[in-house]
Amino acid sequence: MNKKELEEQLLINHHPPALQFKIGMWYKTRGLHAEAIESFKKSLHNSSYEFKNDLSEEGFDKSLVWFEYGKLNKSEDNKSEAIFAFQQCLKSGKYKLDGLVEWGDLLHSMGKKDYEIIDILRQKCYESKMSSTLLANALFIIGCYKESSTLYSSLSHLSNINYLQFIQCCLHTGEFSQAFHLLNNRLEELIHLEIHMESFTTSAETLLNLCQWLMSDRHSSSSLTRSQQLDMAKLAICHGLLDESLSIVPVPNEAELSQLIYILYNQGFRQRAKDLLSSLSPLPSNMKEQHSQNLLFIAAEIMYDEGHLQIAAEHFERIYMNDITHTKAQFATAACYLQITLESLLNRHELPPQANDSTELVDQYIHNITQSLHILHHTHWHTLWGTAQRRRMSSKPLEG
Repeated sequence: MNKKELEEQLLINHHPPALQFKIGMWYKTRGLHAEAIESFKKSLHNSSYEFKNDLSEEGFDKSLVWFEYGKLNKSEDNKSEAIFAFQQCLKSGKYKLDGLVEWGDLLHSMGKKDYEIIDILRQKCYESKMSSTLLANALFIIGCYKESSTLYSSLSHLSNINYLQFIQCCLHTGEFSQAFHLLNNRLEELIHLEIHMESFTTSAETLLNLCQWLMSDRHSSSSLTRSQQLDMAKLAICHGLLDESLSIVPVPNEAELSQLIYILYNQGFRQRAKDLLSSLSPLPSNMKEQHSQNLLFIAAEIMYDEGHLQIAAEHFERIYMNDITHTKAQFATAACYLQITLESLLNRHELPPQANDSTELVDQYIHNITQSLHILHHTHWHTLWGTAQRRRMSSKPLEG
């Protein structure tokens, strides 16, 4: 539905919470946050009414509205309103875990220590009669690995997924012996499972290889194939073991180094990725290779974030000129040129008004370009980091 169709539906139904929510999301994608917040409020206010219109209410989940309302208030720095919204997510619906994660992330941004975060979340989980397993899972996603590990260790009958998270917490906190012991206890059950990271999927066998290597003299990886060693190095990066990863693959070739840089960047180790990227000057030129495309995209994204928009645009253009199906590169190029135009208009805005200058027209252009940039942002062309990964990029040190 476009905005006109949504508004027509609103005229038919006076209190349709699902449609009010969709209107709010429409506003959000265009950067109209005040209007989006008002629409979410109306949706929540009217959600107690019953509707027979299947188009409006089929599959409507009130907790999703609270979740989006909370995230938007969080982005607008309305902390108390955001916290209240995330607390509502815990009462019912499908967004209990998401609400906990966003709330924990907000508490971290407010300067709370990890032990304070778990105390606050645990109290609310107790009040909402939520399981400790869900809290441990949330702490793992947030990046409170020590607290998540402690909580998991107090629980019995963990699912294989939660048990793997327990093992991964031990790796994050440097408890390699404990990780190896836990893995051995369930080896037959876990060995064929996949482990999904933010930008990397591997097997539990790779996890076993990494644990064994960390427990040994750290020279035993020579018995593995080069592909297995590379997977080990990637998994080490995902657990914050950066120096260890380069010891596993001490002399990587260009393709291998490209893959390691890609994992570093996507795991939130941006500066380390940037440093290694600078060692590859000039950048790989064969755009038919996936690792070359990935590296150039990362380099362009860094340029974009640092304000070097023309160079970034040229890099992005180079990618999609060689691969017209690379839609992210096309969206990224558009974002670069829109930012360049916006900067030019803003600079013009700061000059003394000329006789033939139309301030209103310039303002309208600025408004339209800003909305277009918001729409492009919601295509997710730019790398999106998870909560734990964003912690790694913050100035606050991780605790455990």
